[in-house]
Amino acid sequence: MFYKKKIALIYISFLLILLGCDNKQNSISSIQSETIENNDQILFNGIIYGIIEYNSKKWFDRNLGAQEPCSNYKGNKSCWGDLYQWGRASDGHQHRESRTSLKQLETCKESDDRFVLIDAPGDILKEVDKIAASKWYKRCDNKSWYQEAPNNLCPVGWHVPSVQDIKSLDLKNIQDGFRKIKLSLAGSRTGIERYGMGGNIIGGGTSGTYWLSSYDKNDKGEIVVGYLDFYTQNVDISFKESLVDGYSIRCVKDD
Repeated sequence: MFYKKKIALIYISFLLILLGCDNKQNSISSIQSETIENNDQILFNGIIYGIIEYNSKKWFDRNLGAQEPCSNYKGNKSCWGDLYQWGRASDGHQHRESRTSLKQLETCKESDDRFVLIDAPGDILKEVDKIAASKWYKRCDNKSWYQEAPNNLCPVGWHVPSVQDIKSLDLKNIQDGFRKIKLSLAGSRTGIERYGMGGNIIGGGTSGTYWLSSYDKNDKGEIVVGYLDFYTQNVDISFKESLVDGYSIRCVKDD
């Protein structure tokens, strides 16, 4: 028991030195919540992220789950990070190697470490509506879930970026995104099971998609959620009904 306590104290002391935290009370509270932050770095869920400031906003220097920042906009597996289904917490499904399941979760509050797939084996013309509106859960009874979902991912004081946060970057292309906050072509994960493609990672090094926290309603009154889409020379902000594809998350600090 004494040995374990000694190791824990050494680890905590190392983190305090590394991140330059000199406020004892705040530091202890931060350690208990697995988050320690200063102006240049933040420790969150066991990973030390750098902090980049651009146009008066502060961003993580890499995607959630990435072990290191990318050295170029194409990047590689060590800097691409995790791929989340929209609105899901960090329950393990986001890992690129996580198992898949064809069983939807009963509600949006449930957790499961498997990446949920929507089976669409039929004719594409008959399945198109099902694919477009696919969800990883059967029902969501929390009316404020869409507002609260980003808080499940980023640390306290940070959030999944909104459309306005992304617009503040004035992105021209992926090269511009990398220059400003080290955005990369981290690929995406397919949430539709069709021809054995469900759960596949696609586009690493050639495309990248980031979920946004912004949402709206379409002309049918259905929720649509925002995402940022990158190809080598193009950048696009769009909205969609489907929440099952796995996209990257980049945290931005609250104003």
